Amino acid sequence: MSPPSDAELASVGCVMAEMDSPNYWFHASKDGGREGHYRNGCLGLTLVHDLAAFAPKTGGGSHAGAATATAIRAFRMDVAAELPGVYTWFDDSSLHVTVRALMG
Repeated sequence: MSPPSDAELASVGCVMAEMDSPNYWFHASKDGGREGHYRNGCLGLTLVHDLAAFAPKTGGGSHAGAATATAIRAFRMDVAAELPGVYTWFDDSSLHVTVRALMG
């Protein structure tokens, strides 16, 4: 793999510099897209962490992420009980955390 170009480094520098903006939290904490945003095509570049890696292993056994998977299931059940029909959940294989939208 080659090192990043000057243009790529400058782009990342701009993204990182946004955190110093007085309005950063206001923009970063806005509601995300709706279901169609995730299920339909959308051009952009986003840094994500795949949470499917935390799913329980098939065939039994456990690992460090098993508690995370259990907590996510419990959270979904609690929310669904309190707010039935309000949220559409991702399939377990699609679970992720959006770290930062980089472009788009």
